Amino acid sequence: MEMRARESVNMSEDLTGAIAPYATALHDMFLHSHCSSCFSKLPPQSTCVISCTMCCSVRYCCSECLTSDLVVHSSSGECCFFVEHLKGASPSYVIEGTSDLRAALRLLYVLEMQGLASFDSINHYSRIGGLSASGIEEALEEGEDIAERILEGSLLMSSARKSRAQTNVSFSDVLKVERMTLWAVITNSVEVQLSEGLAMGISVYGPSFSWFNHSCFPNASYRFVLTPNDEDCISHKSKSSVVPASKGVAADVVKGANYHFLNSFPAICKYGPRVVVRCTKPINKGDEVCITYIDLLQTKEARQSDLWLKYKFICSCSRCVASPEPYLDLILNGHARDLNKPEDEVTAPTIEDLDDALQQAISEYSSGDDAKACCDIIESMLSENLSLFFLVESMKGDTGQYLSEAKFTFPSCPEGFAKHDSVKYNDFRSTCERFGKQMSSLSFHCWSFLAQGLPCLEQIKNPIDFSWLGTAIFRSPLSEDDYANLSAHNPTSFAMAPKECILSLAIYCITYCKYLTSICYGPQHYLADRAKDILEGINILYDPPLLA
Repeated sequence: MEMRARESVNMSEDLTGAIAPYATALHDMFLHSHCSSCFSKLPPQSTCVISCTMCCSVRYCCSECLTSDLVVHSSSGECCFFVEHLKGASPSYVIEGTSDLRAALRLLYVLEMQGLASFDSINHYSRIGGLSASGIEEALEEGEDIAERILEGSLLMSSARKSRAQTNVSFSDVLKVERMTLWAVITNSVEVQLSEGLAMGISVYGPSFSWFNHSCFPNASYRFVLTPNDEDCISHKSKSSVVPASKGVAADVVKGANYHFLNSFPAICKYGPRVVVRCTKPINKGDEVCITYIDLLQTKEARQSDLWLKYKFICSCSRCVASPEPYLDLILNGHARDLNKPEDEVTAPTIEDLDDALQQAISEYSSGDDAKACCDIIESMLSENLSLFFLVESMKGDTGQYLSEAKFTFPSCPEGFAKHDSVKYNDFRSTCERFGKQMSSLSFHCWSFLAQGLPCLEQIKNPIDFSWLGTAIFRSPLSEDDYANLSAHNPTSFAMAPKECILSLAIYCITYCKYLTSICYGPQHYLADRAKDILEGINILYDPPLLA
């Protein structure tokens, strides 16, 4: 399953409209402070707040939200779960939260009502309503915490569902549908992040979102919006720029995809958090559109571990299979030394090994005051070639000769793009380079002030000179003439006072973050609003305003 571009699209454009969810569930800690239908924050001590009269566990901001959600809440078994079965859950299950179980109850009810949960799809294709549930066998066989959660959760779901009408799907294994649905929620749900605080809950979307595959080098991102309160943030794109692509799937999978693309369950999920997918790079017609499921600022090993633990697959995207490793991953691995070696060179002992040996020597000396033992360890370390030689060698300027320049500079706009698209992408490149040049200049002039009293930093005269990395790796936004002009002036005699210089640097950094946020998520995203608030706050403190 995958999503591909219906047409060529430029960077910083919404690819979809606001996609409604199959099912949602607030995290336990937000059940009494937010509306279970639209996820909006409940006003304190308001007479308009309404609670479910049966379980008193879910609350709504208005009668419209109550009406839109109450049928799913009661008929799915969620209400009965709060009343009768929550007390039977193990303490560990309650501590971790019940949002995934409650979302699974809601999801199964929705799919049954729409005829999207079939025996053939679940048994032969490990899918339910178009959502993948593959990998459940591996999760159960591994027998770790996730297996215990699936088994206990399916039992609780089954007990809660017995209070409602007979299910439309019959299985010889009476818990199979509950296990598959709960696993589908665990692997397909996304944390709903609407502010800088904690995620408020989870949401499960149909094929129009769940079919976007993961990549550690994605070309799209997504944001959440609420309805109807945040209508300004909702994409009003009338036609999706992506289309689903698949082969060899069950009929109800395709039915589920078509139904969700055409209808988005408006009667069942009238409110709740919508999701909008936005491209972060130019994409050609027919190219696959990918998002990320995890934090990308991790080593390859950490990324693969995260993906396997939750999703049971090994990523084989361009970043993960690149050889040699991309520059970013070398830095994340802490192997700055490895930047200057050819691919077939035997890896030299790591800086971590050197550090471990030194720490052991220090420990031996401090614990027994045995100078000889300390010397013996250091001697052994040197005899095994774990010396500072490798660290020094890593700093030499021939680093870049083994690495492709294309990996560490802005890529060109994809071939086949219209002229105006290329111009827009080139504008983005030049904007980033202008920001980089200004921030580099300010950093240079702030440095002596920032490094005062720190001998190890005072030895570094130029904090923005990374020429030792080689031009193929580090392409400075400053030209040689720029460096010469900067170096000709003593930072202490810089016209701008140090504190003002640091403030200007902060303003540029925040402004740049706001610019990148608008590219990736849109100008109404909460991170862009936060940056705007900070900048306005700074401006108020100064007369005349700094940002006039």
